[in-house]
Amino acid sequence: MDLAAAAELGFSLKRLGLYDMPRFDLFVDTCPPSLRVWDAPAAQPMRYVPCTTPKKLAPWMYTKGSRPRVMVTAGSRITPDYYYDVLAALVEKVQHLDVELLVGAPDDMAAKLGPLPDNVRAGWLPLDVVAPTCDVVVNHAGGNTVLGSMAHGVPQVLIPYLPYVVDYSTRLTEYGASKMIRPGDDTAENITAAVREVLDTPSYREQAGNLRDEMALMPTPAAVVAALEKQAEQGRAEPAAPKSRELAPG
Repeated sequence: MDLAAAAELGFSLKRLGLYDMPRFDLFVDTCPPSLRVWDAPAAQPMRYVPCTTPKKLAPWMYTKGSRPRVMVTAGSRITPDYYYDVLAALVEKVQHLDVELLVGAPDDMAAKLGPLPDNVRAGWLPLDVVAPTCDVVVNHAGGNTVLGSMAHGVPQVLIPYLPYVVDYSTRLTEYGASKMIRPGDDTAENITAAVREVLDTPSYREQAGNLRDEMALMPTPAAVVAALEKQAEQGRAEPAAPKSRELAPG
């Protein structure tokens, strides 16, 4: 994403005498400490707060039935030309499971899925409301879906279709809070087996719960405002005068 931004803004950067994206003065990171890589840059931690586009809520969103509740999603931005095929394939691969299946997608894309079994609900779902009732979330490893599930302690089955999401999908899997399937191995048999493994193995939910608790201890966005204010004050401070002529600019 940074490379794409640099390419898009290249002309403007050159006009300003810059040849790269400006470096950050303060790195605000929502990654919980247990999942940060050993050489990660110093950062101001901040709690990820799940949110979603408002929708009329219904009682079933808050309470699951007698069967496990599994959610499948390929993100909120799918269109007929972007990720719809991924969503349709995922639904087809898991809809035979003996579970209550929720399919999270824009309503118009959910309608394109056609008739679905009685155990399936499809449409725009408020993840921040529905996630706490789910036993597993099967998804494309998109950032908001992954973090939203983590914040509610829900284990996941991840299929990282984009290269840049493989890294954190691997870390989450190594931590024991998810099961990862490589895109080339995303057969119905493998996804079904992964869902069943996560449902039948308590350690996945335990580790997901540990991450939820860790995230809950991170500073809230409101608390981080103080760090932003401090950084802004430092940026407005007058630079110190050079100590010698040799060090003076120009």
